[in-house]
Amino acid sequence: MRLDARTASKLARLRRGVRNVNQQDSEQAVLGDENGNISAKRQPYLYYARFLDGENEDGSTQYGKAFTVLSGAGYGGPEKVGTAVYIGLAYDGQLGVLGTDREALLELDKNPRAENPNSPYNKFVYMRNADLFLAKPLGTTSDTGKKFEVRVEASPYISDEGEHVVFPGGKIDLESYIPAADGDGNNQHLICAVFVNASNELEAVASTAKLIDEVITWEGDVDEAFNARSARALPVRYYLLYTEITLLTEGDDFGDGRDWIAAPERKNNYTGTVKPEVTDDIDLRYEIGSLWIDIVGEQIYMCLDNTDGAADWETIGNLYDVTADPTGFTDPANIVSTYDSTARTITLTGTVKAYFKGEVVTELVSGWVSNPHDNTPGLWFLMFDDTGISWSDTVWKFYEGHIAFVSFGATHKWGLRNCHGLMDWTAHKQFHEVIGTYKTEGGDFSGYTLDSTTAAERRPLVSSPTIYDEDLMSALDALAAESYSWHWLTSTDTSNFAIAQTDIVSLSTNRPYWNEFTGGAWTQTLMANSSYMAIWLIAIPTTDDAVSKNYRFIWQQGQVNSTSLAVIQALAPPNVSLGEIAALALEFVFIGKAILKYSGANWTLEEFNKLEGTRFLQTLSPGSGLSTVSTDATLTGSGTAGDPLAVVDDYVDIDGDIMTGLLEIQVPTATTEALILKTTDDDATKKLLAAFKADGTTYLISLTAGGRLGIGTGNPNAPLEVKGLYPGTVGGFPSGLLHVITADNSEFANSVITGHNFYTGNTQLWYLGSTSNSNNDIALINRQDGSLSLWTDNILRLMIDNLGNILVYNNLEIQGTLELASGTTVNEIDTAMDASPTDDQLLTAQAISEAILAGGGGVTGTVLLPFNARLTLETGVAVSTTSQPNKQEIFLTPCKGNRLALYNGTTWDTHELGSDISVKLTDVQDGDTHNGTAIIDNMTNTSQLIEGMLVTGTGVGLFAQISSIDSATQITVDQNSTADGTVAILSKVVKGTVVDIFVVDDGGLALRMVAWASSTARATAIVQVDGIDVLTGSTGWRLAGSILVSTSTNGVTFDSGVYTTTFPARNVSNRYNRVLRFFSIIDTTDSWVYAVATLRPWNNDVNNKVEFCNCVDDDPVYCNFIFGAGANFLAGAIDVDGTTAKDNYIGGFTGYGTTGAILSRHVGIGRHKLTLLEYAGAAITVYGDANLPNTVQCGATGWIWG
Repeated sequence: MRLDARTASKLARLRRGVRNVNQQDSEQAVLGDENGNISAKRQPYLYYARFLDGENEDGSTQYGKAFTVLSGAGYGGPEKVGTAVYIGLAYDGQLGVLGTDREALLELDKNPRAENPNSPYNKFVYMRNADLFLAKPLGTTSDTGKKFEVRVEASPYISDEGEHVVFPGGKIDLESYIPAADGDGNNQHLICAVFVNASNELEAVASTAKLIDEVITWEGDVDEAFNARSARALPVRYYLLYTEITLLTEGDDFGDGRDWIAAPERKNNYTGTVKPEVTDDIDLRYEIGSLWIDIVGEQIYMCLDNTDGAADWETIGNLYDVTADPTGFTDPANIVSTYDSTARTITLTGTVKAYFKGEVVTELVSGWVSNPHDNTPGLWFLMFDDTGISWSDTVWKFYEGHIAFVSFGATHKWGLRNCHGLMDWTAHKQFHEVIGTYKTEGGDFSGYTLDSTTAAERRPLVSSPTIYDEDLMSALDALAAESYSWHWLTSTDTSNFAIAQTDIVSLSTNRPYWNEFTGGAWTQTLMANSSYMAIWLIAIPTTDDAVSKNYRFIWQQGQVNSTSLAVIQALAPPNVSLGEIAALALEFVFIGKAILKYSGANWTLEEFNKLEGTRFLQTLSPGSGLSTVSTDATLTGSGTAGDPLAVVDDYVDIDGDIMTGLLEIQVPTATTEALILKTTDDDATKKLLAAFKADGTTYLISLTAGGRLGIGTGNPNAPLEVKGLYPGTVGGFPSGLLHVITADNSEFANSVITGHNFYTGNTQLWYLGSTSNSNNDIALINRQDGSLSLWTDNILRLMIDNLGNILVYNNLEIQGTLELASGTTVNEIDTAMDASPTDDQLLTAQAISEAILAGGGGVTGTVLLPFNARLTLETGVAVSTTSQPNKQEIFLTPCKGNRLALYNGTTWDTHELGSDISVKLTDVQDGDTHNGTAIIDNMTNTSQLIEGMLVTGTGVGLFAQISSIDSATQITVDQNSTADGTVAILSKVVKGTVVDIFVVDDGGLALRMVAWASSTARATAIVQVDGIDVLTGSTGWRLAGSILVSTSTNGVTFDSGVYTTTFPARNVSNRYNRVLRFFSIIDTTDSWVYAVATLRPWNNDVNNKVEFCNCVDDDPVYCNFIFGAGANFLAGAIDVDGTTAKDNYIGGFTGYGTTGAILSRHVGIGRHKLTLLEYAGAAITVYGDANLPNTVQCGATGWIWG
């Protein structure tokens, strides 16, 4: 900018005269330039100012040329051109507005305090540099004394006295303001406000603490803290402190207090994917006037009311400001599009000129090359709009300009041209959806012979077709024989392509494959003998490069195989699943249908049909003997020059004709409207239809333009009004003026009336009529999730709610008999009587599983499907608090009651668990061995044995295992016995095995075991009956839990949470009544040295771990590992089921001090372990108990649900 000499001289003198940032020379100037602008364009933090430069002849003031200066630390003032201000060097060495000219303001009869541009009490003052007084939490865990410090940066400002002041910066600790729990132990929270006070120092003020579930608000809590500040203190920041806070972070920032610097920032959401809800309110910092853009629904909303829980958001417009100005290319027929699949770019040459909404797109010229699309398989769309030219993986929108499409896969890469001509976007949309792509000429088939098994006679030629994608013409090159391209589907809907194929269909020798959808996936299946299949030829307007032209003709593999020719003949293009290219269904056209027959170990062409038309409106060529296939009633014509496409519009517009004869109106085949009546204006009183008696005045029927139908009246007062002199009769009884009946005696013939809810999509709301074909049973049915109500005297008397509960709002008197069904149904009647349990008894049960005994004493039966028990290794103790090592027997003991519900195949029976029941991991009973055979019989009871158990005993084969359980007294093992005799048979579950424990009714409650296939997979799946886990194939077996047999000893397990002689293990996992089972892992070694940058077990001991069993994966496991170290880099980790990898989400490292790791995650079902790991950056001393066992012990602690 070139300034006049006087202005330039003054600016130079100011710069030379700077001595320090607090003492500056200044010059009087006025705001604004000669055009009335104050803020510089697109730079609101810069203001225009002009120096005074003498007087004009008429006495008015002259001003120099305008120049830009910083708007100042809070300058705003009246923001009027001509306001007197002082210009000088600001704190950063730049010219800025230092303040208003107080004397000049007085001369103008204005209050200097009110006009002080930096007054914190002036609500209309805004600061242009919002980073002044920037506040940041300094909380750190490494220094306990600095967890709640806040730093405020040094900043200049003008005090309330109008003085230029520099705040030197500072820190303040907010820890003392953290609220304690209230007297009942409930957590609390409050607002802590940070200020710069009149002494130019930081101060903090807190609001009154309130319970944590009470909402903190600006109007209440922030105002309270603000009003409690010292005089003239300037607010900086508001923080939310709460009882259990451990570290102050930016996430605890409640809001900016510098409204004396900048207007409070209104929160907006410019990237929403749904519309706002009533809960998007003041609690989420939304203000009245906040904007919300739903980029999926393409709507813009404004907040009109931000009330807590009742926010009101109103739609104010569409996201895209579409206009009727044309978009597209001026000469699309003379544009050549090519795709470079290596560079992933589109090139346009020829007559290339494009417009977007009437504005020229200057980048698009002949020779233009696009940016590459992503190197990611998928469908890519190239488009342009007012923001530029870009690729997208979502389909074009019609208000965008289209250029090209690319199908980019691992084995196929081709482009489709889409440079359409100039048109309005709505016209383009209609053109696309109604017309789509069609063929005008060519595309004839030759070179084939029907019913021939000669390979060369099954390979057709295709002449060059001319196809139009709406207005875009493409003349495709002819197709030579033995160069075919295929399309077929795999997986759920994945498109696959193959080019340069010899035949039109995939073959196994001479047997074609068809594309079958089975088991949720597309597969290749050989055609059945004496069956038929249709394959389809698709013409695609590809780009003009050689690679893409390979895809101009695609043979779509058949997806139906049938022994009926008629079934295949009836198939049309809409029956074809197109997979990923379905999004482009209107960008290409089906031009041929070939029917293949497989018979006698070879295939032939049974029929070859040429298809015409568009948008899946396909007609077959003459000679096939088939009728026209028409699948779209909105269009007519075949798309040829002699039979052009047309929109169906079959109605007659007759004005003023009077017909005295018979008028017959027939519904055309291509539409559903036989008669269309409409008025020329919106006068609701006009009649669209009037039928009279012979007198010409008495109405029989009337239909008004307001949509009211009258029967017997010319002025209906409702959508339907029926008026007559006499009611009708049915069966000798008066029946009113309206009869609703069906034309025959079919079921529900006497349905009277139904109500519909059009607001939710025309769903039937209620029904009144017959319920059976007897027509004597009448029902009033609510079809939706609502209630039925009966009212008298405008008062609700009776309601049946949506769950079937009957609510009576007055006395209920039953003069007949009240019956309550017995048997398997559980009935419940509550009472409000203050009587003894026996007086208050309402329903008694004959057996525990039949009904409920309810009364003032409570419920003594059961309502749900209970499981009041837990698996344990300690009889009579539901939750053991001591270690249970080397246990051979598993007990089921009562817990929180003693009722168990078991399924009997039809209903659930409730049983009483009077005492513990058990199953043994090590079983001993007598049995007879037989030399030379594997059978052991005459055993006491084999019901608790399982296949795979190790069997020992005198004469039993070495290392024998149970291979089958033959009966209640006999087993077969996998080794022959070496002697005859009755001996003690010892059976043990193999170490490391996971077994499920089930409760069964075997003439009494009993436990049964089922071994898993592996440590993490069941051999027999669990299914659910009424939401309860039972065994597949044996639904009377209810799952109680799972047990992990010791990994070192057969036939035993143990449950211990602490280190004894080995690692802790939680090997019992309950399905019900699960509790936290704690564990700890310790290493009592004083210390050791590790120096390798590789994860290894802690102290190189693989037993620094915990093992456990998971019956279900409903809950996460938790492990907190911490240990001390020397002065080098050291880190800790936790490995799930291994010893070399970090599976924890949180882990630290240390240079000197403590480190560790935290793991909290789901690990899956079955056997698992957590191993503690260590990692060293250099040689470092690691501590176990640091030779201070009474005060130091490193290790891990955590819990497992079981």
